[in-house]
Parts: sequence; structure tokens; C-alpha cells
Amino acid sequence: MAAVARGLVAWGLFGGLPLAPDGSLYAEVAAQLANGTFGEQPHFWPPGWPYVLASVFAVLGSSAAVARGVSVVVGVLTVVLVARLTQLTVPDARVTRTAGWLAALYPPMLLAAGLPNAHPWTGLCLLGLAVALIEGWRRGHASWGLLAGLALGSAILARPSSLALLGLGVPAAAWLAWRYPARRRLVLLGGAGCLLVTTACLAPVLAYNAHHGAGYTISTNNERNLFLGNNPHTPHYKTHHLAQRPLEELAPEARSYLDSLYALPDPRAAMLDETYRYVRTHPGATAWRTLNRMRAFWGFDYLGARHVQLQRGLSPPAALVPLGIEAGGYVAVLLLTLVGLTVRWRLRFGRLLLGLVMGYAVPYFLAFSAGHYHFPVMGLLMPLAALGVDTLRVRADRQRALRNPWLWAALLILVLIQVEYAYHTLLLA
Repeated sequence: MAAVARGLVAWGLFGGLPLAPDGSLYAEVAAQLANGTFGEQPHFWPPGWPYVLASVFAVLGSSAAVARGVSVVVGVLTVVLVARLTQLTVPDARVTRTAGWLAALYPPMLLAAGLPNAHPWTGLCLLGLAVALIEGWRRGHASWGLLAGLALGSAILARPSSLALLGLGVPAAAWLAWRYPARRRLVLLGGAGCLLVTTACLAPVLAYNAHHGAGYTISTNNERNLFLGNNPHTPHYKTHHLAQRPLEELAPEARSYLDSLYALPDPRAAMLDETYRYVRTHPGATAWRTLNRMRAFWGFDYLGARHVQLQRGLSPPAALVPLGIEAGGYVAVLLLTLVGLTVRWRLRFGRLLLGLVMGYAVPYFLAFSAGHYHFPVMGLLMPLAALGVDTLRVRADRQRALRNPWLWAALLILVLIQVEYAYHTLLLA
């Protein structure tokens, strides 16, 4: 069902249409890599997803249909790993089946089959990381650390924000080694294997960019992203606005300010210096923006519906249909996740999943944030969402959950976050 539904979206709903802006840029870079015309230049975009596309383009040719086909395969594998992750964390076959169906029919994931960008691939890598870590712990085999390293390295190459997970993993491994002396050897060997393979994934890209004068970096747009979310012209709530809009659509003052930095001999260093200067001299505004970014990260998905509207020429009232499906599907899954958290004692390795989710989100709290950036972590929440469905199905669990005041407080906060996100999205549309 996951394959059929994604195929209908990729080649039915979006068939014959141009790729979405980010997807077209990734596909263009992948085509250049596949046919050897990329040139002598560092990677501006993170190269992980273009590498995946390029490996397929080299065999099947580069086209929008092939790019969408790769997205369909990634989506189906995501459903498989969601089911396996749920099987490992919730000892209930019914909950596992529910998680599989949630992942198979989750609207933002379905629409991603027609928008081949890096987020679905990163989500698959994060699921692979979680499954490998849990399998290694359960089976007591340090060799699973190698697979975890491959998943983490691939995630970092696709979205450098995933590097935060490596920084959090070191103290987490040290705590596990101290907390479980009998498993110290497993933790140390598995962690060393993970770090070794992750480094092996990153080293060629780091060396390539350094050879072409960009320094040891995954991509050269990282300083720009941090700067665009932390400067005098960054909106306090919609902190991704300067990155989302072309220069000619920005206010004259903002456009002049950005142009002055882009024109410098070393714009990356200048943008980084300007970021540090602004953060240091405006701690209050930075703190407020950070709180806003934390909320905006959990805003509803709408990019897929927006692409449907643009490509199919839908009127604003008609566009509310795909928007309601996409945003409603996201909010429903998050509501179920909150219900599942009320019975989290039934979820094994729950702290690991929540740690991966929050660890991945931290860089977006510091740079700029929008709702679609939560896409890669949604698969990690599917076990909790499926547990929420099961909780509502069983009368005793449902009554206990609905009597929990913390649940109602969390639901209210979630609703307010969505209202706030909608207001600011429309305000700067």
C-alpha cells in the first residue's frame, strides 16, 4: 500500500510536472555528478542526497520521473523501518501494524514522493540509526555500531544539522558505559565502530571541499544559514524568511544589508562574524528568537499542498483541500503522539527516540526554523503515535489518558503553536 500510494502521488498527481524548487536543485546537482559536469567547485548544497540520486541517474538516466522513483523507494523503506522500530520498542503486534499503516498513509510522507528533497532520505537514515542502536543493545553485538555509523554519516551528509547527534552521542555513550558496567565493552566497541564509519563517510567530502578552498566543511551554505537566522533584519518569529525569499522580494533595507555582505571577498567568514556580533550584542532578541524557533519547528506541514496548488493552478479555496489533508495529517499524528506519551512506560527505548528527536532539532533552534524541518524526525515518533491509537482503542487506557491534566495542557499548547504558526505564515506570505 505504501508503494501504490506513493506511486500515485509521484507519477499521478505530480507526473509530467517540474520538480519543486529544492528537489530540482538537488536533481540538477545529481545529474551533474552523474555525467561528470559538476566541475571543480566545493559543495554549496549538502551532497548526501545528490549522491543517492546520482548513483541511480548513472544507471537509469536523469529525469524528474526517476528522481520521484527514488523518492518512492525511500518512502517504502521508511515504512519498513517504522514498523521494525515499533516492533523493537512496543511489545505489541497490533501497535506495530498500526505504526506501519500510519507511516504508509501519513500525508506529508506521501506528498514527499513528488517532492524529492533531502528530508525523506534524512528521515530514513535517522530510523536506520535508531534501529541499529537498539538492535546492537538487544543482541549485545558491537558490530551494529558499524551500521549505526553508516546511517549517521549518511544523515550528516544529507542534513549537516544531524552532526548534533554525534555531539550528543559521545556523552550518552559515556553515561551508558558508567551506568551499565556489564555492557561497557559493548558500548565502547560499538561506539568506536560507529565513530569510525561516520568519519569514513564524512572524510572524502571534507577533503574534497578543503581541496577546493572551502575548508573542512560538509557544505558551504552553513554559515549563511546561521547568519540569515541571526541578523538585524531577521523576523523574530519567521526566522527562515530571509532564506525562503529571493533577494528582490525582500525589503530594500534587508536587500542592501545582505548584498553588502555577499559582495565581500570572504562572505562566509563575514557572515559568521556578523552572526557572532549580533548574538553577542542582542542577547534578549536572540533568546526570544530561539524560543520562537522551538515552537515554529513544530508548525504544520504545508509545502506539499503549496506545490500542488502552484502546479495544478488551484484557487485559494480549492487549495484548502490538500492543505487540510497535509496539515491535518501532521497534527493528528502529533496529537496521537502526545496521547502515547501518557503511557510511555510501555515504550522501551523511549528516551533514545526522544533524544534523537530533540538532538536533531537543536541546530534549527539556533539557526532558523520552519515546520517542514521536523519531517525527518516524524518516523521516530510513529511508535508513540501508534501507541496513542492503541491507548484510545482500549477503554481503561483511554479513560486514564483523558483524565491526565498534563495531556490536556500539551494538547492546548500544540493547538496554540499551530494557530501562531498559521498567523505568522500568512502575515509574511
